[in-house]
Amino acid sequence: MTPEEFQKKLQEIVALTEKQNQIISQEDVRTFFEKDHLNQEQLDLVFEFLQSRHIIVRGFHKAPKKNTGVPETAGDNSEGSTGEAIPEKFGTEQEQHYLEMYLDEIAAVRPLDEEEKQTLLEKLRSKDPAARRRLTELMLSDIVKLAEQMRIPEVSVQDLIQEANLQLVLAVDMLDYRMTGSLKEVHDRLLEDARQAMETMIEEQRDVHTRDRRMVEKVEEMKDAINVLKKKLGRKVYLDEVADYLEITEEEAADILRLAGEEVKDEGTDGEK
Repeated sequence: MTPEEFQKKLQEIVALTEKQNQIISQEDVRTFFEKDHLNQEQLDLVFEFLQSRHIIVRGFHKAPKKNTGVPETAGDNSEGSTGEAIPEKFGTEQEQHYLEMYLDEIAAVRPLDEEEKQTLLEKLRSKDPAARRRLTELMLSDIVKLAEQMRIPEVSVQDLIQEANLQLVLAVDMLDYRMTGSLKEVHDRLLEDARQAMETMIEEQRDVHTRDRRMVEKVEEMKDAINVLKKKLGRKVYLDEVADYLEITEEEAADILRLAGEEVKDEGTDGEK
């Protein structure tokens, strides 16, 4: 399964949960990915991904991170730079706190020395699990830098990092099919996979916020229309009158009223809760 195919499957399972009131069981997730043979670590990352989308995964609780100084997923460059400073006034206070804690954890990642540079790529080609974990932890800081660069108000830096971490772990596991070029070229391809995952998340969240903003605008238009008609007619107004005024169907008008928290009555509405 390529990273692109996996992203598509993630979108499919999110769509599935929307039909189930944003709730899914761990067993249903395992069944969904059964043919992809994900290991437990990968499944846990999928569970965390779903939770980041405000989806309840029954029975799953994210384990607290061990105080080892190295998280199990993430990103830095192939030279192993760590302990990057957080830009002043970056994001919200909550994001600042998260980044401080996260960077403290990854500061313990040992940089890549010259001898290891010569052997890491060879070990990766031989499917060495320790080499894959090493490459993943070496990319921790790069993922943070990328999230800082790409963050928008609609998406928290924590969500971006988690999204990229998920993509990174899966892409590293697929390196058997991509092991050409130098270690730097492999690193750059993995980082590009992470960037694309972040971009997809940002576009999805922008779409959600655009829809939400439009809903708020429609509610305000409805309330304004009701007030105008009440003053003009000197009485409660009927649903069909509001619909005609706004040039929408009665069904659309009723839906907007429900969004506004209004009770839709046959005899009319006064626009007050």
